[in-house]
Amino acid sequence: MLFCAVLSFSMALLGGLFLTSLDWAQSTRRTYPFLIYLLPIAGFGMAYAYHRWGTEISRGNNLIIQQINFPKGTISWLMAPFIFFSTIATHLFGGSAGREGTAIQMGASVADKLSLFFKPLQNHKSIILKCGVAAGFSAVFGTPLAALFFAFEFSKQKIITIYSFLPIAFSSFLAFYFTKIAGLKHSEYSLGIVPSITITSIFWTLISGVVFGLCAWVFCIGMEFTQKYFDRIKYPPFRTCLGGLVFVGIVVVFGLENTEKYHGLGLDHIALSFSTKVSSYDFLIKMILTLLVLGSGFKGGEVTPLFFIGATLGSALSAFIPLELGLLAAMGFIAVFSAAAKTPLACIIMGAELFGFEGSIYFILVCFVAFFVSGKKGIYKVVH
Repeated sequence: MLFCAVLSFSMALLGGLFLTSLDWAQSTRRTYPFLIYLLPIAGFGMAYAYHRWGTEISRGNNLIIQQINFPKGTISWLMAPFIFFSTIATHLFGGSAGREGTAIQMGASVADKLSLFFKPLQNHKSIILKCGVAAGFSAVFGTPLAALFFAFEFSKQKIITIYSFLPIAFSSFLAFYFTKIAGLKHSEYSLGIVPSITITSIFWTLISGVVFGLCAWVFCIGMEFTQKYFDRIKYPPFRTCLGGLVFVGIVVVFGLENTEKYHGLGLDHIALSFSTKVSSYDFLIKMILTLLVLGSGFKGGEVTPLFFIGATLGSALSAFIPLELGLLAAMGFIAVFSAAAKTPLACIIMGAELFGFEGSIYFILVCFVAFFVSGKKGIYKVVH
C-alpha cells in the first residue's frame, strides 16, 4: 500500500505536469500556426534521440506488455522523459496523435524504478507494472475504474486474482483522487437524452456496433500497413521526417484553416460532435493523418485519435441511424477504442464514468459487437 501510494502521488504530479504541458503545446501552436511547418524537423530530432539512445524503449506500449507477461530486467529510466518530451513535441508542431501511450509508458516506467526501493515487491514485477499502467491512465484520463480494467485487458492477461486486483485498484483510484486534490480537470462530455430501450433502439445499436467495428478494423490494418511501408526506410530519423513532410504537404494542399481541427488531440471537435452533426469525412481524415503520424514514428498514442474517429463517425451516422446524436457519438467514442485496443470491459466502464450509467445497456451492446466484428488485429501486441 505504501508503494501504491507513492506511485499514485508521483503519477498525479507527472500526469498533471503532462496535461498542463499539452495545453501549453496546443495553445502555442494555435498562437504560432507556422510551427506546423517545422513538424518534419521535430520528427527527425525525436527519432534521432530514440535511435541514438533509446532503441529498446522505442517499442513503447508493446515493450510494457512484454515486460508484464515475461518480466526480464528493468525498463530504461529514459522511457518516461523520452515519451513525455516527444509527445509534447508532436503536439506542439501539430501532429495528429494521442496521449494514452505517454500515460502508460510513464506509469510503468515510474513503477519499475520505484520498486527498486521496495525490495520485497521485486518478485511481483507484473503486478507492479500494471499498477503503473492503471495509475498513469487514471491520472491522465480521469476514469479510475476503467483504468483498473484497462490494466488487465491491455496486458492481455485473462486471469484476475484478488492479490493483483487490490493493489492495482488502489493505485488507480488514489492517482485519480490525487489529481482531483491538485485541482486538475479532465475532459467532460454531455451525452444528452438517452432513449428508452426498445427493440428498434437495440437493432440500430447493433448496426452501429458493426460500423464502429469495421472502422476499428480498417484503422488496425492501416496502422500495420503504414508501419511496414515506413519500415522500408532503414534509418529511423528519415522515416519520421518523411512522415512529417507528407503531413505538411497535406496541410499546404488543403489549407491550414481547413485542417486545424485534425491537429493534435482535437478535443474541441470531439466535444462538438456530441451536439452537432459534423462532416461525414471528419473521421476518415483524422484516421489518415493519425496513421501517417504514428506509423512514421511520431510519439503520443492512438486512443484520443480513436475517440475522435469514433465520436465524429457516430455523429455523422445520426443522419442515417434514428438514435440520439449524443448517444451515437458516445457509442462511437468508446466502441472504436474498444475494438481497436481489444479492451471492451474497460471501454464499457469508461462510457459509464464519462457519460453516466443511463446508457450502460447501449455501451455494453455496442462495445462487444464492435469488439467481435473487428477481428483479432489490435493496436497492442504481445511479443515474447
